[in-house]
Amino acid sequence: MRNQNRRNMMLLLHILALRAYSSS
Repeated sequence: MRNQNRRNMMLLLHILALRAYSSS
């Protein structure tokens, strides 16, 4: 269960980073 939470957080971070990069 904890592994899934970590994956979710990593995915969210990646998406945010991609969005910020695209915006720039």
